[in-house]
Amino acid sequence: MGLWNYRTPDSLDPFSRQLVETTSMRISRSRILYVAAAIVVIVLGLSSRKYSAQLPTFIAEYAGDTLWALTAFLGVTILFPSWTTLRVSLIALIFAVSIEISQLYHAPWIDQIRHTTSEA
Repeated sequence: MGLWNYRTPDSLDPFSRQLVETTSMRISRSRILYVAAAIVVIVLGLSSRKYSAQLPTFIAEYAGDTLWALTAFLGVTILFPSWTTLRVSLIALIFAVSIEISQLYHAPWIDQIRHTTSEA
């Protein structure tokens, strides 16, 4: 059976039917917990920039971007808590890649905005 072939739960054996029903259940997430996690990640991201001289070079260079991507994931999860982790991950990835691609565009007016303190 191929990866993309789908059989209804009725056509499966009892064990497989239970597995399909269990894994297809919606995930219930606490928005408050994810907002708290996002706040912690934002503080860590800002700290990674402020204290980059005290951090190992690899961490100082990549911590901010990694934590930014995690914040995108948490933000999508806060907005859509019932979505599956795969769906949230894909939307967060598309969002993050879109932002990175948009940074390839350089015009004087947008570069001026990017060089403000909040956009640094």
